[in-house]
Amino acid sequence: MKYLGIICFVVCLTSCSDKEEDKSKETPFEEEIEHVTEVYMINSTYPEYEDPSISVALEQLGFCTNQDSAVSDSLSKCSHELFRVFPLDTSANFGEGFIMEARVGALKGANTRSVIVVKNINGVYQQMNFLKGKLLELRQTNKGNFWLLMQYRVPQMGTVAVRHEWDERGMTFLPADVEEINNSFVKEAYKDSINHLYLDHFPWGY
Repeated sequence: MKYLGIICFVVCLTSCSDKEEDKSKETPFEEEIEHVTEVYMINSTYPEYEDPSISVALEQLGFCTNQDSAVSDSLSKCSHELFRVFPLDTSANFGEGFIMEARVGALKGANTRSVIVVKNINGVYQQMNFLKGKLLELRQTNKGNFWLLMQYRVPQMGTVAVRHEWDERGMTFLPADVEEINNSFVKEAYKDSINHLYLDHFPWGY
């Protein structure tokens, strides 16, 4: 019996040691890298608003008016024909926020298209981004967010297309990569220098 007890004790030690070793070999949890799952090309349509809160938010932010007559500072009418909107994420809850693109001249003093990101924070609509360019694509990610592909004009040069990625902490879109110059893809060998040139001091808004 004495020897049996010693054997059982040794087996137990060996088994416990193996379990601890197995735990040490377990792969730690890694958060899934955000990546694009669907791409939506932006067409030329200006559909009617699906949610009445959209025109309310636009007026509250001072972009336009819902009044029948123009106000003293000549604001445009809050119309889907001037200000088209896109969902901020796949929930498509426009009351919580949205992406708005304004036609040239729809915003007072604006001589280009403008893309503005609106977010409802504690019941107050706030402007999170103001980008002076044209929206080319919405890219849905595996996390339910959208990334933007924006086109901007460069004087005496042409256009650049910049990818903007959603930053959850700042609740804003940040410029991440210059993908195209004059509708041609930027070669990988030039990426660092091109991004440094255009993104370090981003000139097309915030």
